[in-house]
Amino acid sequence: MHQTDDQKETVLARIIKHSSASQDRYESAQILLLEGGANGDDRSGDEQQDPLRIAARLGDLEMCRLLTCIGKMSPLSALRFDDDGQMVLKEETSENEHNMFAILQLLRAHADAGSTSSPGHQ
Repeated sequence: MHQTDDQKETVLARIIKHSSASQDRYESAQILLLEGGANGDDRSGDEQQDPLRIAARLGDLEMCRLLTCIGKMSPLSALRFDDDGQMVLKEETSENEHNMFAILQLLRAHADAGSTSSPGHQ
């Protein structure tokens, strides 16, 4: 299930990136996560292809919630520590601007809840 296509994308990454806002995307991602067809290692080795990081970059709060709650993906894959030691999104783009604060709150809460291994991981 960790196979990638000719663009080095996994099935989960393609679902996350699909432009449709339909509920089908979320249901498909949830099925993959629940059936073990995707997990935190479900990427091509390229950090830019990390599923949670993609969802955060796109401003998809619901997908971020699925990936952290059901997929148990580490929030630190989409977070970094700024110069003041505060956790911030690795990528702040115009695409995630409208949901940036909510996504940041969600990921920080999961990081603070101990769902991550080490605070120094970036």
